[in-house]
Amino acid sequence: MPKLCPAALLILAILPVSLLAAGDAVVLHVIGPEEGFTDLDLYAKLGHIISGLRGLELLWDEKVDSWISEDHRAVKLNYSKDLQRELADRFNARYLVWVKVLEAGTFTKSGTLLPFLFKSHKRKFLLEVELRIIDSKRDGMILSKRFKEVHNGSRALAYLDLDETNEPALMASYPEIMRCFDRLEKRMAARIADELLRVTRHR
Repeated sequence: MPKLCPAALLILAILPVSLLAAGDAVVLHVIGPEEGFTDLDLYAKLGHIISGLRGLELLWDEKVDSWISEDHRAVKLNYSKDLQRELADRFNARYLVWVKVLEAGTFTKSGTLLPFLFKSHKRKFLLEVELRIIDSKRDGMILSKRFKEVHNGSRALAYLDLDETNEPALMASYPEIMRCFDRLEKRMAARIADELLRVTRHR
């Protein structure tokens, strides 16, 4: 192995670590839900995980969101292979991670505990997303999946004629809802990051 001259060693010493260990660039695009719980922070949670993955370099760039909102509004709601590839090419990124939140809401699940007398009611929180990953170098989509995460909330035991919409035990305050969706988002972000690492590991 040839020896580096002192000048070259000095250059390497002053270069940022991020440049020395830079991997394939990734553009992350997360589309929030149109209804239900809309105060999600999935982009930040997923972005921080991706930015720590070895061999990948997340582009934290406001220009990405600006380009999407100003020039290609349709991309915000719909998936288009050509436009998404253009997005990756525009920012010189190899991978585009496209995530759309399909549902973020709550529902009640009921089950009979004692026939003709008692039923058990549970408040559940649901987060469902669609994930697509494009590899611009290979000119194609390398992953398309849907993921669902469910978190259990409060529960109530009542007679069969319970009005679920007005049952205090099944109500949830906004801080509690925030905490539940925070847990769901963290679990979802970890699953998406695992998939991203899996499909990009040997490319």
